[in-house]
Amino acid sequence: MIIPRERNLTRMYVPLGEEYADDRFDRASITLEHILSKVKKLFAPYKIDFTMCEWWSVYQIGQRVAERCQNPGNRIFLVGDAVHIHSPKAGLGMNTSMQDGFNLGWKIALAVAGKVRDENEFLATYEGERLPVAQQLIAYDRTIFNDKGVLDPSEYQKRFAEFREFAEGHKLMYPPSVLNAKTTSNPTVAKGLTVGESFKHARILGHANSQPYWTTKLFQSDARFRIVLMAGDVSVPAQMERIKTFCDRVEAKSQDASGKMTSLLYSRYPYPFLAPRSETENASLPTQQHAQISYLHERPLTSMVSLLAIHSTVDAHEAISLFDFPAALRGPFDSTYYGWDFSRIFVDAPVHYDRYCDGRAYGRWGVDRTRGAVVVVRPDMHVGWIGELEDTEALEAYFGNLLK
Repeated sequence: MIIPRERNLTRMYVPLGEEYADDRFDRASITLEHILSKVKKLFAPYKIDFTMCEWWSVYQIGQRVAERCQNPGNRIFLVGDAVHIHSPKAGLGMNTSMQDGFNLGWKIALAVAGKVRDENEFLATYEGERLPVAQQLIAYDRTIFNDKGVLDPSEYQKRFAEFREFAEGHKLMYPPSVLNAKTTSNPTVAKGLTVGESFKHARILGHANSQPYWTTKLFQSDARFRIVLMAGDVSVPAQMERIKTFCDRVEAKSQDASGKMTSLLYSRYPYPFLAPRSETENASLPTQQHAQISYLHERPLTSMVSLLAIHSTVDAHEAISLFDFPAALRGPFDSTYYGWDFSRIFVDAPVHYDRYCDGRAYGRWGVDRTRGAVVVVRPDMHVGWIGELEDTEALEAYFGNLLK
């Protein structure tokens, strides 16, 4: 395997072959001269040589996967190479390790903050989701590299195509769980998305400012869940009525077991990770500065659940005012500093100056451009639930089964 590098360097992976098949061979016995002689044989009838080698090492391939990646009491978790080890090619070990840590980190944070209804069931989703990925990773590695590091180029291309979506992190096949509500979802309304898989990101426009945004920016990792209202064609009166009905339902006040009135968006699941300023800190601020203003002028996070809308009406950001949408998509109103929130309504529309913002996001998501859909995106940007705008009971049940 030959990989072009910076500064006209070239990196090569060289299989040493059968003579080093013994598990107990002495790596110190291998020299750079021996490796070069092997490379020359592999390159024949072409010739290769070098005047300087900046770095070289000997790696003994081991293809192993742990039996578990967490203990039954959820006190110990394994990630990365502690779970899976294989041939050092294609960056899969590094990327899978990062995914392990990303999957586990926000789950531990929510459990420690006391935000989840059933801590053991919630934390068990780490092993339930990531251990099968480790097993599939080793299976993939064994299909393209044997334990001697030897590979056939044509077979490699075939296997690479077969496992490509997995290798790129788009097809991990997370199983049903409290986080992946497959049984209560309606996958037909978003055929390009799969509950449990990573959300397919796209470039879209802000309705109020016409600025392009990647959805990765909108779903940034702050431990919040996103209700993504794919609002469809908002120029159709009947569709706008569906949107208003949906927002009314998810904002509707209800009474919990203690008799407290709550709503889905604003008060039912308070955001636990940012402590409010103390009275002493507030007193030390300049009188003209809002007590909770940050240097980024960002609103303080108050809820574990955020609602945003992405509609499909190309000219709506010129013809339809932000105030034609329900208040749930721009509120609550902050009378002291922030006012209305203009950053939660977007449009899937093309622009001539950005080739990635092509107005085809709905097509990638498999969503009808008139009727739309509702998608819950987990804090790690995987899809948790999919449904129609009318499926608000199943939507509320998703959060009710998961969060306190």
